[in-house]
Amino acid sequence: MKQFAVGVFRELGVGKGVFETRIRAETERLMLKLDSIGGSSICPNLMELFYIAVSNITCGITFGTQFDYDDSRFKAIVNVMQTYSHSIGPSAIFLTSRLLCGLPFGPGKATRGCLSKFKEFLELEIEKHDSKNACSAEKSSSTTFVGAFLGELNKGADENFNKVNLITCCLELFFAGTETTSITLYFTILCLVANPKVREEAQREVDAFIIDNGMPCYGDRSKLPYVQSIILEAHRMLILAPLGLAHEAERDLQLFGYDVPKGTLLVPNVGSLFMNPEMFPDPKTFKPERYIKDGHFEAVPDVIPFSTGEFLYASFK
Repeated sequence: MKQFAVGVFRELGVGKGVFETRIRAETERLMLKLDSIGGSSICPNLMELFYIAVSNITCGITFGTQFDYDDSRFKAIVNVMQTYSHSIGPSAIFLTSRLLCGLPFGPGKATRGCLSKFKEFLELEIEKHDSKNACSAEKSSSTTFVGAFLGELNKGADENFNKVNLITCCLELFFAGTETTSITLYFTILCLVANPKVREEAQREVDAFIIDNGMPCYGDRSKLPYVQSIILEAHRMLILAPLGLAHEAERDLQLFGYDVPKGTLLVPNVGSLFMNPEMFPDPKTFKPERYIKDGHFEAVPDVIPFSTGEFLYASFK
């Protein structure tokens, strides 16, 4: 499934200019929405707006459709995703136990309810997509992730391509991508609100760039070193996934002088790096200038908000 998803995303332009165009278009929609309520006395729910914007990008590559910011059905699904996130946030350890997940009360019950509602949403969207694209697998597979998956499913050559796996893949795309991106955006805004001098410096850098070059794109990031530093510092202080994802030892190994038997559950405390004063002096203070060297942005390899993946595996060898 991973190899299939990566291949489809590559065909759809994810990570390339065409995908950036999709993101920029959604960003403009978000900015227009914020402008429309900017003079209102009612404070907008920024987190909800970020969720809708990011989810719309995912919807575009998954189903080929997007939703209006005022669509009540989609806002209800966004609320489901937020509820799911809040349910597992303080009690993530229960995800490591099937027994705890199956209890008729507590976080397990809440997450099961959220997943059930979201699956209903996905099943309906997949059905609508399938009906709208009742054509050849080749034509469908070239436009959306669901179309590509259904194309493989209809061929019947691989039993892994079934409706259960399609729902699971879509769930992971939405929950993994939407939650992390939305919270990071929201937290970055909070950091700017709480640090007016940082905000003013960022505004000067952006204004100076726009005057000479127009709206920036991803390729212009090296010309906005302070903005890059703000993003990295927000990732560091947010500690989005302090324990990363649990891994299982594939064989007996030695790790930092300890014998680790095959099958042992390993939970890396990635977040401890971000608050280590030896690596980041005064770690509880928001300081984007940490990453500015001679006027240029310099990334710090110790800021790994999404864990390390292959690095952890390589260290076991």
